[in-house]
Amino acid sequence: MAPVYPFVHAAICLMFGTGAAGWAAIVALTSLVWSLQWTLGYDFLRFYGYPAAGLGAALFGVLLPLPGRLFKWEAAFTGCVLAAGACVMARLLEKPERGKAIWFGACAAISALLAPATAVVFFAWGVIFLKRGPVRSAMNLLAISVAFAILPIGAWTVRNYQTFGQFFFIRDDTGMAIGSSNADCTKAVLAENLASGCFATLHPTANVWLLEKLNQQGEVLFARRQMAVTREWIRSHPKRFMTLTLERFAYFWFPVEINDKRTLVTGIFMSLVTVLSLLSILWRPSPGFSILAAGLLCYPVAYYLVQLEQRYRYPVYWMSALLAGVGMELALRRRATNKFEPNP
Repeated sequence: MAPVYPFVHAAICLMFGTGAAGWAAIVALTSLVWSLQWTLGYDFLRFYGYPAAGLGAALFGVLLPLPGRLFKWEAAFTGCVLAAGACVMARLLEKPERGKAIWFGACAAISALLAPATAVVFFAWGVIFLKRGPVRSAMNLLAISVAFAILPIGAWTVRNYQTFGQFFFIRDDTGMAIGSSNADCTKAVLAENLASGCFATLHPTANVWLLEKLNQQGEVLFARRQMAVTREWIRSHPKRFMTLTLERFAYFWFPVEINDKRTLVTGIFMSLVTVLSLLSILWRPSPGFSILAAGLLCYPVAYYLVQLEQRYRYPVYWMSALLAGVGMELALRRRATNKFEPNP
């Protein structure tokens, strides 16, 4: 995993132990971070003049029952930092200042060190900032952001080079993740690959023989060789790879599984929010729309290449909910306006 969440988890275990008290502390902290994420979402919409939509989205979010797996992974923390980054981006667009650029860079670094896939989101937000110009001033402020983002990411990169003797971006397991997701036996959803036994034949966490190879070759070399094998498989199975990619795309936005009742209900809610978020096209002229839409479109790109589960959606679920809230408010306003306009 990327380093931030393991450090947080380890700190909690050091303070509270690894028993019931430690688990209660992890549940409490994750719940607080989840609530903070929705508070920041409310602040984002309030900043753009939609406090009612923001309050509705926040109430919807904090009342959602979180799945148990969310307390063992970084998804809630990633979503919270993305929400903080969006709030900073909104204020940076309105009034470009050096202090805000520093905060933007800090959010980018923490987010990437939680989940490397978020780096593309901050890159997209930087492009939005450049397009709104003036370009020279925007480039100077973005340079400050990049400098403050590079410092912690660079420190982790140096640590990785000292440990593994190779350079890579934050995590070294890209080849393992993509390799175990694209093969003859794989399907789009992780749960199905676990149930079929496919995952156990492809990933070293479930295969002793592969784990021994990983130990012999080293993590970096093993992952790169798996990536080479996967590239060859993709070249020889282009239609199957395209089918898997499209299935993963569909599952990310409509993550409905029928094997578990609670997972099914959660997937239905997520799918409904996806559909309702399309109403936000009415908000398109606003920079707030650009920030959220860019985040939603860019974040999942890496996940279209790997087997999925619902928790991958949680870091940007709040974006969908905010867009749905604004879209519904604007649609209701338009309907009310049309209803009371006199007929010609």
